[in-house]
Amino acid sequence: MLHLDEARERVVECLRGFLRGRSRSWRVLLVSDVRARFRVVLWCPKTHRNSAAEELESLLAEAGGTCWSGDVLQGQAADDLPDGPWQSRVWDEAADVGDVRGLRLVERHLSKAGWFDAPAEAPWLLRRGKSNGAPISGFYSFKGGVGRSTALAATAVQFAAQGLRVAVVDGDLDSPGVGSLLHGHDGTITQAGVVDYLIEAPLHENREECRLDDFFHRCPPDLHRGRGEILVFPAGTLGQRYVGKLARLDYGPNVLEDREHPFVRLLRKIRADLAPDWILIDARAGLGEVSGFLTGGLCHLYLVFGSLSGSSWRGLELVIDRLGGERLSRGESQCECLLVAAMVPSAEVERAKELWRLMLVRRLSHLLSETRRRALEPVLAPMAAELGDVFTGASNLQVNPTAALDELEARLETEDRWVFVGYDEPDMLGDFDWKLNRRLVRVLVAFWSDYSRRWRRIRAKVFLRSDLFRRHAGMGSADFAKLAANRVELTWSDADILGMLVKRIANTSDGLADYCRRARIAFEEDARLGLVPRVERPDQANRLIERLAGEFMEANRKKGLVRNWVLDHLRDGAAAVSPRNFVRLFELAAANESANQAPRPPRLLHPTALRQALDDVSLNHVRQEKSSEWPWLDGLEKRLRREPLAPWSREKMLSLLDAGPDEAWGTIGDTPVGPPEEGGVALPEYLVELGILRRRSDDRLDVPDLYLRGLGLRRKGGVKFGTRRRRGRGVT
Repeated sequence: MLHLDEARERVVECLRGFLRGRSRSWRVLLVSDVRARFRVVLWCPKTHRNSAAEELESLLAEAGGTCWSGDVLQGQAADDLPDGPWQSRVWDEAADVGDVRGLRLVERHLSKAGWFDAPAEAPWLLRRGKSNGAPISGFYSFKGGVGRSTALAATAVQFAAQGLRVAVVDGDLDSPGVGSLLHGHDGTITQAGVVDYLIEAPLHENREECRLDDFFHRCPPDLHRGRGEILVFPAGTLGQRYVGKLARLDYGPNVLEDREHPFVRLLRKIRADLAPDWILIDARAGLGEVSGFLTGGLCHLYLVFGSLSGSSWRGLELVIDRLGGERLSRGESQCECLLVAAMVPSAEVERAKELWRLMLVRRLSHLLSETRRRALEPVLAPMAAELGDVFTGASNLQVNPTAALDELEARLETEDRWVFVGYDEPDMLGDFDWKLNRRLVRVLVAFWSDYSRRWRRIRAKVFLRSDLFRRHAGMGSADFAKLAANRVELTWSDADILGMLVKRIANTSDGLADYCRRARIAFEEDARLGLVPRVERPDQANRLIERLAGEFMEANRKKGLVRNWVLDHLRDGAAAVSPRNFVRLFELAAANESANQAPRPPRLLHPTALRQALDDVSLNHVRQEKSSEWPWLDGLEKRLRREPLAPWSREKMLSLLDAGPDEAWGTIGDTPVGPPEEGGVALPEYLVELGILRRRSDDRLDVPDLYLRGLGLRRKGGVKFGTRRRRGRGVT
């Protein structure tokens, strides 16, 4: 079978021989059309046209085989009609073939216009010593997963820390990630992005220009801790409409009608409106449309990332030649380029990925065919904890475990079903070895980043604490960034917390349900869930709180409103309220009522009981955290109780935490356990991030009430534990 590349070589060699010894009036244009078939345009003296055309048809039919179209077009002068001007223009655009005079080649394409019609130069020139515009740097890699996006984010953070303003543009439109890696306040990103601008900008021709404010967000200062700024233009919102928008983009000159490309216009507007010191563009890996467009010469500097693997290097050779050799052959200056050696995954990482793959096969084994289960028996038979035996079994397999999952994926698609694999509490992996935990969690996300496109019906749900997600995502993991667009923050709003309490009370008894209705709470009845309150705003449930315990914590407003007190005193340093603690507060307050004077109907609780219950909730909360997620709270309590009056200055906090460095923070069995941050200035910041501490407006560090009693601490000016005094009704 004659393949296209071989046919091309044979046709070119045939045309070389045909033109050898001919005069300058003989020319041949070889055209490879969009269907990969060859035709030629021949210029020669009129007396030779017929005979030369017949000779070419005979030669090329044999040389080109099925790739030869059979068309030999007669070339015309530029002023001849009807094809002269078109032929002359195509001849000028065509590329010379080797050192053969009078032979040129032109390629026609259905797609990848960005690789053939990209801007040859940057939108503005950089002049030494003159501030005429920010340098544009493009970050490119032929293969994904080499740390390109992470390096861009780290560069942006470093520049901002130096006081520079940096504009980051996510050009990885097919697999965006840098927009989430460099997120805005509270992890949010702007809804519209680069894709939206590229579509909408042409619609505003001769009208008001697209406002950039809608297309970027600012990274919070605590991300870089510098005087600079990071302005991020994400790809866009990954929703159902995103692919439709992506399909409307075109990088060819026909659709653009010789106008400036919207991407170039975007860069010009960023320069004019935002005046950044640098513009960093994350280019799509591989040979995508936008990658070709960005590597055509649009940037002043290219950082090309790659490894020394064969596939990566072959792709890099192609792109480097595009940035250098091809430009020189056209008489253009080569682009400034830096090669960056990517960190190749270690054998340890690959082994950890294999572990997660084998664990997935084991977990889904009941869904595999009987034939597959028998073939995978060496992996399925050992106990889950016997990892050595699992790996040994994998080395003896005659089948690929991935093939079994591929087969399951195909069957699920045929049956129109999905399988969701949940990873609950991955922050507990590694038995509190935080370095091991970090590696395992990162590799877990990297594993699903590799296979999330391969498997559409086998999906993962990874439940990870928000603080750990932020720590992993901010420490160089591109996989976290690429999956961040699909993450969901599970939080409880005040309305949700209050609604949950109302539901618990109303479903306890018919009498309490009627009690809630008298507080003007509306309900819907569900056969399984019982009475479901309609609480969309906190004020709808606050009527019940006031009916339960009154309006004020004392006789008047001075001590605060009950509805605010119960939430505010249960918030951690991050302002989050646990539903378990909220319910527990009211349960303990009800139990404490026997020690207080009975409240006047319709009240069921006295504020004093709520105050007393808060201490018990704090003790229970800290005790539970010590026994589960944070056993190192023992060590924190010992260190802070050296000076138990909160708040503290930052310097005092550092001295308390650093005191007794050899003293264990806590133990699991006989194994010492410490916090993820081992000490120094990072530990107080981490405690603030967890919500154990909170930063006051004067920069002092305080302890929220939720942890105060549980850690054996007091607030300056407060009452010692166990002290009781009479004021009005009840005991305070």
